[in-house]
Amino acid sequence: MRKHILLFISTLLLLAGFTYYISSTQYWYQQTMPDLNGRQLTDLKFVDSLVGFACTDGTTSDHAYILKTTNGGDNWNIVLERANTTFKVLKFLDNNFGYAAANPDTLYKTTNGGTSWQTIYLNGTYTRDMTVLNKDTIWICSDIDFGGGVFVTTNGGVNWINKYNVFGGNPARIYMLNYNTGFIAGSNASNDYLKKTTNGGSNWTTIAGAGGFGDIYFQNDLTGWKCASGNFEKTTNGGLNWSRLLNLSFGNLSTEVLSFSVINADTIWASGGLIYYPKNNQTRGIIYRTTNGGINWTYQIPDTSIHIPAKYFYTRFVGSKQGWAYTVSSTRGGVHTKVGGDTTHNVLTTIKESPSELAKQYKLYQNFPNPFNPTTTINYELRASNFVALKVFNLQGKEIQTLVNKKQNIGVYSIEFNGSNLSSGIYFYSLQTDNFKETKKMLLVK
Repeated sequence: MRKHILLFISTLLLLAGFTYYISSTQYWYQQTMPDLNGRQLTDLKFVDSLVGFACTDGTTSDHAYILKTTNGGDNWNIVLERANTTFKVLKFLDNNFGYAAANPDTLYKTTNGGTSWQTIYLNGTYTRDMTVLNKDTIWICSDIDFGGGVFVTTNGGVNWINKYNVFGGNPARIYMLNYNTGFIAGSNASNDYLKKTTNGGSNWTTIAGAGGFGDIYFQNDLTGWKCASGNFEKTTNGGLNWSRLLNLSFGNLSTEVLSFSVINADTIWASGGLIYYPKNNQTRGIIYRTTNGGINWTYQIPDTSIHIPAKYFYTRFVGSKQGWAYTVSSTRGGVHTKVGGDTTHNVLTTIKESPSELAKQYKLYQNFPNPFNPTTTINYELRASNFVALKVFNLQGKEIQTLVNKKQNIGVYSIEFNGSNLSSGIYFYSLQTDNFKETKKMLLVK
């Protein structure tokens, strides 16, 4: 009887044609998208546990797409396709009403869940980011010098008001809590900046030392979180001060944060990091979770049998248990959990050396990520106790920094290099012991 039941269930799954694969843990499974000719995801949104939308880039010779799922990401269907454009941002208020910002100069609006779309032209604005407060009130930003800045409409895109404009430093990101209070972020000739308004964009005040943001969320007027340059930070005074919650150096982990989902003040999911396996020179994307507001973190490797060697750029959770983590590649897709991921959570520690993991050779591995900005991780193996020197040089052979200069025991080691004070370019790192020397090249891109 049991065999017949299992055969029946297997047949149903086969007939359904679901595009996912059960991982070895069975707490995460992979989801993929239709073949989109190598297009990359530019945004991902889930309205609830079943309905979600995704959008892609495009080229002059290929189309950009908006896709929709109604079964939690197991299947995706194209609902909008356009040539000579790139979809940048998706914002949905519910299952039916949403906006999609596209470049160049276009905003698409749907009132029926993507079945049909209305085109709204933006007159020369190259939109980078968008906040939709309600069906009529939309904020957009553009970082181009001519025609860029911050714009708002209160009648669904019929008319737009310019709220901020400078030459050489218009914002690339915007986040509005309400019509009066919000933030913009961008770069100028000297640094990244974060500005805040409390009067609907009439004035913008620079927050010193805060940097920009890639992803940002505020629970209320005072408490918020953001990720910037790989860091994950929190404010409790409305963005005036920010404290880092997640350290970027954890052994063979690159704990960069590119995206996060705040469930409540205690539970946060985040992604963007990698774990590196030096013995086979492979990487896996990782997902982090905290259940005490960022005091302690754990990480999961949700693709132990799927082997996705890429960062998860989009983390979207609709509750503490159900969520998604997707790469930028539409062909690789992402992973989904309905039960909070793996039952075993790996604790993040600040230990950088792992001499207990016995090495069988002298070896210097390629840094990861590479290219990098501004941090990268260098791993190496020592098969015997030695005096070790690990140094970084510029293209002219001048020593830039000494990372290690001491005796170390047999083992596998991981060191983080920070190039924030260096200019873009090619650099070399060299490992030398009593009887071994190897040099590799790395590329810093800012």
